[in-house]
Order: sequence, then structure tokens, then C-alpha cells
Amino acid sequence: MDAFAAGLSPKLYRKNPFRLLGLPSHARRRSVKRRANALVGLIEAGDAEGLREEVIGGFTAAPDEPVLREASHRLEQPEERLLDEVFWFRADEDGASGPLGGPDAWPMRDHVQRWIEEENFGPEETRVLATHNLAVFFHLIAVEIETKLCEEGVEELAREGLRDDAVSAWSATLDRWRRLAVNPAFTAWLRERFDAAANGRFEDGDFDEVARVAREGAMAVMADIALDHARRDQRDEVVRLRRLVDARAESEVFARAAERLVHPRIERQMRVIEREKDTLQDDKANAQANNHPHNTKQTHNHKHN
Repeated sequence: MDAFAAGLSPKLYRKNPFRLLGLPSHARRRSVKRRANALVGLIEAGDAEGLREEVIGGFTAAPDEPVLREASHRLEQPEERLLDEVFWFRADEDGASGPLGGPDAWPMRDHVQRWIEEENFGPEETRVLATHNLAVFFHLIAVEIETKLCEEGVEELAREGLRDDAVSAWSATLDRWRRLAVNPAFTAWLRERFDAAANGRFEDGDFDEVARVAREGAMAVMADIALDHARRDQRDEVVRLRRLVDARAESEVFARAAERLVHPRIERQMRVIEREKDTLQDDKANAQANNHPHNTKQTHNHKHN
């Protein structure tokens, strides 16, 4: 299940193929291919307005053909599709997609308000679906705000407002993912999607990894963002996120997430260093061979003759 957890990053939502293709998360493979071809047709026809109406925007520019083809291909990969389903909006019982799930994407506020009402007053199944969609919504908002905070040149007054909004969004999403992790109805839905994706390809124990990523995924993305802030020497942002984690008594989860992020990067760097060392040793050996007295003598005799 390496590809499942590997997709967790601050670009989780910007790269989500359901967003890029303007499809709900229950879309079948045939629908995905038809949709990708239709959108590529709009690009080839130069119909920018038509493309804007069909593709979910709000985060990035409209996708080009390679991006759409990659999105379609990603939904053919069981592990990657499963991750994108978990971290995207689920359809309502009537089959209608949520916001950002099709051409009728807005108004977002109406969808969110309805989910909040369903989460508080709806029947159990509806409450779980609403909580899941709100967890995704607030996670998406938190990530987008953090992306803005990573930019240079944001005025301090605006930055303060963004920080407050980020804390609210993080709190809202982490609370909901924590509740979903212990909710039997959500676990049953996750198991159903796992079994549908597995189709005999996964090990039974792989479901534990899927459940862990669903439980800790938002925190893992936060850890990645904190590392990005640190690389940019944005100490105040790192401290803010750390305080949020400490206040929620989730330091262990955050530390595990950070460790899973850092270790692969360290290993990649070590492999690069080892390759460089091997190259240097080979160059040194070749240089020594070329400067060996036997080779020098042969060169001297050749010049003498």
C-alpha cells in the first residue's frame, strides 16, 4: 500500500482527479474515460469558457491535456483512487455530488450549511456522510490557507487574519477526522471502498494501513506543511502549528507523521550521497590507473620511439 500513503501532501486536493475531471467520487471507470476525452476535446477546440464551466476551479488554473490524462490514469490505480475517494466529497443518498463535485459546484456556503445541519440533526448515516464531507471541506480550506501563508509578500495584517482562519479550519477538520476514526458506520464505508478497490490485489492487513491514513492523514499533511514553513524560515508558522497540535494532545500522532515524511527524504538523500561517493571512487580509481608507473613508462617509450 505504498502508493496509498505516498499521495498525502499539501497538493492532495489540487491534484485530486475528481476535482480536475469535475466528477463525483463514485464515478465509474467508463465515465472517467468519457469525461477526460470530452474535456480534452474542449481544449483542442480552444473552448476555454466551456472548460471553465466543466472543471472545478478555485485553486489552480484550468488543467491542460497532460494533467487531465494523468488524472484519468490515476483513477485506474486502485491505491491512488482509494486515497482520492477518502479525501474528497462523497455523494448524497440521492446520488448528487457535493460542492466541487461537478459543474453545479456552487454555492459552497449552501452545501456546508446543509452538512452542518445534517451532522447535528440528521439520521446516523446522513450524519456520518455530512461529517466526512465537512472534514474534507475544512481540511481543504486549511491547506489552501497554509499555501497562501507560505508565500512571500503577504502583509502582516492579512497574515494574522489568515492564521486565525487556519487555526479554525485545522481544528474543525481534525475534530471530525478523530470522530470518524471511531465511528462504525465510517469504518464500514471505508471497508466497503477498500474491498471494491482491492479486488483480490491487496492483503487483508492492508486495511489497517488504509484506516491509519484516514485517521492520521490530515495530521500528516499538516506535518508536511510545517516542514515547508521551516524550510522557508517561517518560524512563527511552525510554532503556531506546533501549539495547535500540543493543545489537542496529538503530539505523538504529529511526530509519527513527521517521521514518516522525514525518513524517506533522508534515505533518498543518503542514496544520492552513496551514488556520488561511488562515482568519486570510480573516478579516483581511473585516475590512479592512468597515472600508474607502468602506463607512464609505456607512454615514455612510445614518445622515445
